[in-house]
Amino acid sequence: MQDLQARVLVHADTAADIAMFGRMLASVPKYNREAAVQVAHAITTHKVVVEDDYYTAVDDLKTSVEDAGAGFIGELGFGSGVFYLYACIDRELLLKNLGGDAALARKAIEAFVEGFAKARPSGKQNSFAALALANYLRVEKGSQQPRSLAAAFFKPAWAMISLQSRSKRSKATTARVASSRRWTLSTVLASRIPAPCA
Repeated sequence: MQDLQARVLVHADTAADIAMFGRMLASVPKYNREAAVQVAHAITTHKVVVEDDYYTAVDDLKTSVEDAGAGFIGELGFGSGVFYLYACIDRELLLKNLGGDAALARKAIEAFVEGFAKARPSGKQNSFAALALANYLRVEKGSQQPRSLAAAFFKPAWAMISLQSRSKRSKATTARVASSRRWTLSTVLASRIPAPCA
């Protein structure tokens, strides 16, 4: 078993995902990898009202003699809002995790930043078409303590959701983020996403 571990597990990675997001092997802790990237959950910059999407599915093969009703009835909660996302990249730790490969670290950071700005959850796209890209991306670089700007939204970015257009809401959120300062990434995204509801 130790021979297999020595051949498969390494102390420096060439896999950027392990170098960025870490690895834990409880039975062989010497091969653990501390994550070089931290990613916070997306939060809305305002109060959100969870709405219900009530849907039915029809069984086309049923006859009216059997049962003419719906084959399935369901409900899904979702929210529509302007979301704030935050991530932090420890470049020095990433470089260490990649065994000093600066070119690979640079490519990994570039890919992460692009994905952070463009990637969106793919689930329920036919129902919600949540295809929005980031409206604003703020990048800070330096050796100071990383900081999330989530506290900027303790007071919502606007008071009355129904009275403002999405464009105005997004601008209000962007202004909050822009006025606030390691590699930290903050992005603002206007989108509709399914929300977990009981």
